[in-house]
Amino acid sequence: MGDENNSSLKIRIQKRISENCVPVLKGFFNTLVIGLSTAEIVVGAVYLEDCPVQRYIPLYLIVMGVAVMITRLFTSFKCCEQKSRLCQVWKGVLFSFLLMWFISGNVWIYKTKLQVLDKEKPDYCNKSLYLFAFWMTTLLYTFLGLMLVTACCTLGCIYALYDEKSTQVHKAQEQPQSVELAGSQV
Repeated sequence: MGDENNSSLKIRIQKRISENCVPVLKGFFNTLVIGLSTAEIVVGAVYLEDCPVQRYIPLYLIVMGVAVMITRLFTSFKCCEQKSRLCQVWKGVLFSFLLMWFISGNVWIYKTKLQVLDKEKPDYCNKSLYLFAFWMTTLLYTFLGLMLVTACCTLGCIYALYDEKSTQVHKAQEQPQSVELAGSQV
């Protein structure tokens, strides 16, 4: 009886967490993504002509910001929650574009060295623009790394819990057989 109450309590807690915490976390994440994407668009537009050494850096920021906003908007539609074939294709196209654009941006940003601060020289890049692009890209790598570590830890915990439960089930199945054997020997 105590195990049933404990199990029921766990289910109610999990339900409350999924009903209350998940929407809040989604809202926070969406606000953060939209805010950073807006910042990318604004910084790229403001400094559009201020990086002759690599003129694609401001363009990279603008396109990346717009593409991420479109992706977030697109995935919030109800049709995308229903896993329609068309929606899956568009998600694949958007993800492929974002991945290719991100790789291109990495090449443009990390290949460029911020050394020349004289606006008259051809290898000039505005310091604010360059550092913003550099740190936005580095922040994304950090976020992806944290997600990978979190996923590995979560899978490790799930495996440990599953292994513990299967061990308990295995022991519980063995116990009655040993009692029967002991009873038949007497």
